[in-house]
Amino acid sequence: MKSITYLSYYAQQEKKKKRAVTPAANTKIDYICDRIIKNGYSVELISASGTCDTKKGYKGSRVKLKNGLFLK
Repeated sequence: MKSITYLSYYAQQEKKKKRAVTPAANTKIDYICDRIIKNGYSVELISASGTCDTKKGYKGSRVKLKNGLFLK
């Protein structure tokens, strides 16, 4: 399966780690990623959103959101 790396502001709303991003941005990115996956590609989504926790940042990690979609 071919892969696309997509750079955007994205955050999982249900997670404990809060990031600075708007719900509209998440909805738009979810739609775009769904269309890319339906066309036979996997998507590695790299989020450029900042943390809402002013005391510390986040360590990088790679999380599988669903089949064919990864968040880094």
